[in-house]
Amino acid sequence: MVRSYQAPTRVYEYPFEFCMKAYDLRFPTCKIVPQVLASDIVFEEWNEDRSRHIIERRCTLDIDAPYILKKISGQEVMYFVQRNELDLKARVLKISAWNESFSNRLSVREHCSYQVHEDNPQWTSFSLQANLEVKSFFGFEGLVERIAVKLYSSNLHKGKEVMEYCVTSLHSQGITSVPIWGQGHPNELDSAAVLERSSSCSSWASAEGDMETTPKVLLPAMSSKEEAQVMQLKQRLQAVLKEDHFPNDLILWRFLRARDNNVDKARDMLLRSLAWRKQYQIDRLLSWRPPQILRDYFIAGWHQLDIAGRPVFIWRLGDTDVKGLLKAGGESALLKYVRTMMCFSVMIIAT
Repeated sequence: MVRSYQAPTRVYEYPFEFCMKAYDLRFPTCKIVPQVLASDIVFEEWNEDRSRHIIERRCTLDIDAPYILKKISGQEVMYFVQRNELDLKARVLKISAWNESFSNRLSVREHCSYQVHEDNPQWTSFSLQANLEVKSFFGFEGLVERIAVKLYSSNLHKGKEVMEYCVTSLHSQGITSVPIWGQGHPNELDSAAVLERSSSCSSWASAEGDMETTPKVLLPAMSSKEEAQVMQLKQRLQAVLKEDHFPNDLILWRFLRARDNNVDKARDMLLRSLAWRKQYQIDRLLSWRPPQILRDYFIAGWHQLDIAGRPVFIWRLGDTDVKGLLKAGGESALLKYVRTMMCFSVMIIAT
């Protein structure tokens, strides 16, 4: 039996764009939502004018369930997938969430939306609807349903508190307003993390071969000798690169360091890198939607941080059916998916 829940419409007395900036502070985790242990981006794309943003996250939740239930199920945590579709022109955010864990025994579907309040354009409305179906759960169907209802009620009451917490955080940073899309720079309403992720990959080198920005890296100051070598590398590249596609000094220095400050080798390496990026259209990967079979069965992803605070990427190659993926999706799609994941890796490291 499917049980449905409809929450009362909630009103936030803040403009839609400001609420979206506050909402973005929930990720990857929020200290006042301790049951969310992690949230990893598995897919993200923007349209050409950056008015539409789609992002999917795989969230790890610590469920408050009896020990015996966790023991029988063999899992201490549950995994959910959340898909957000933000339309800045229409000023609407649609959120869908569903359980990945025990999907053959339990079905949880949640649909939420943020939109401009119909009576006051300076306010934002929030609505939520959820469906729950417990198919079979080792004889504990009734208990699982009560836990799910309790979790739903808790999240419902917590939502307003979380939003107010994020709004207070923005105010403490001196942020009190965010422009409507089209009335300011379209990127002004993105979070800093999204801006850095986008620039670090898609703007690093265009299809024509330019290099305008680079991920954040921690490097010592250049010596006078290294500055001279950067100038030499610039001179060697002037004959083959257009002026408006010219890499900045930091990128040139990175290539020099990768080739022990040998100017000729750094030049060759940089030109090969540009040719490779153009051949495989690297800056278009962020808008590519991988086949569902790769997203479902390619076992790899980001998993929190190591003890030094660095992001950890885990690829369970031994558990991945590479032959099956090659047969089902093709070698070209599989390699493209790997390149896409590496591109997102650069973005995550940069932020």
